[in-house]
Amino acid sequence: MRWEIFLDGSYYDMWAVRPIGDADFNSKHLHHFKNKEDAENFKESVENPFELNDNIIAYKLVRKMKDGSLAPLFINKKFRLPFNEWLTAESHPTKGFAYRKGWHCTLQPYAPHLSKKSRVWILVSIKDFEYYQRPESQGGTWVLAQKMKVLQELT
Repeated sequence: MRWEIFLDGSYYDMWAVRPIGDADFNSKHLHHFKNKEDAENFKESVENPFELNDNIIAYKLVRKMKDGSLAPLFINKKFRLPFNEWLTAESHPTKGFAYRKGWHCTLQPYAPHLSKKSRVWILVSIKDFEYYQRPESQGGTWVLAQKMKVLQELT
């Protein structure tokens, strides 16, 4: 699929990225960004993802425990994330949180709405995923993956 970038004057003069030919303002494939560089980076990542047998590289913010282990931020918090093992998303409805089954990842290590205290970004490989558009104040596009492998902790 080919994508286009344009300055969306009808949406706070934000840069937008959408599939060529998809002019639906309510399209789930329409993504808005504050600056052109972010829009270009997103377009590049969706047109040419770093693929590993139908997988793409993404990022996930996790809790760094005192013992050095890694854990999810909010859902299934007692689980520890192992390195280099494929993990299948499980259903853990949690009071106070919208239900969105899948490992919540991002295309860039960027989540301005979340604290970075005692947290680190990890590089992950994901597959069986879908894009989920969120407001820019929540990091923009999320990726909800049914399979995830932790590759490396970023410093």
